[in-house]
Amino acid sequence: VMGSTGTGKSTFIRLVTRDERIKIGYSLESETADVKTASFFEADGRAVTLIDTPGFDDSRDGVTDTDILKKISSFLQVECEGRKLNGLIYMHRINDVRVGGVSRRNLRMFQKLCGSKTLQNVVIVTTMWDTVTEELGAQRERELMTKTFKPLLDEGAQMKRFNNGLTSATEIISYILFHDPVVLQIQQELAEGKQLAQTSAGEELNAEMKRLIEKHQRDMQALREEFEATVKSHDAQAQKDLAEERQRMQVEIQK
Repeated sequence: VMGSTGTGKSTFIRLVTRDERIKIGYSLESETADVKTASFFEADGRAVTLIDTPGFDDSRDGVTDTDILKKISSFLQVECEGRKLNGLIYMHRINDVRVGGVSRRNLRMFQKLCGSKTLQNVVIVTTMWDTVTEELGAQRERELMTKTFKPLLDEGAQMKRFNNGLTSATEIISYILFHDPVVLQIQQELAEGKQLAQTSAGEELNAEMKRLIEKHQRDMQALREEFEATVKSHDAQAQKDLAEERQRMQVEIQK
């Protein structure tokens, strides 16, 4: 189960498994720090294990996207070695006004982890339906289906609603269990002996880091030029504000 921080991953898993060890966050701060599992039994006696993962936008200080990718890949290598997954759930808040850069980054990483051949085993689950009207939610749902998630849906992924109830949750799980198990792209790549940085997900992460560094360098150059202009104009307050902004940007890029 994957998705951005605060989309309801842990809530969904705890509801289905009734496992109280799964911590639920009630803010946009990350609650899930590590990859965790919780299991339950279907009515037919079949054991089902759900995997709770931290988001690539982890809000805790010092935690980077690289750290998250390492945790997920390590779990798949150790705990899922030689095993297949019935499916993957990607959660998205229906009350998000727009899909920002962080959400898009999460989605790109998800796609690279899965690989195009496994997308028929993917369910995109929209959450937080109790915070929007049916009309507004349906409108955003259509936009997501025709824009943001269209590439995944075209490859066989499905979109379903989670309304915080056990019925909708079990329907999603049942749909996933109907499919034949698959090996994720990152599992295959690691099994072939590739280092994490050489996998599709690792390469995507490196490309994202390169884009961020280049943007940071452009922003820093603009700040330097603006700072030099304030020095010439003897504007002490502006100099102080720009110095603080430059320090903030330096801290941000170090993350």
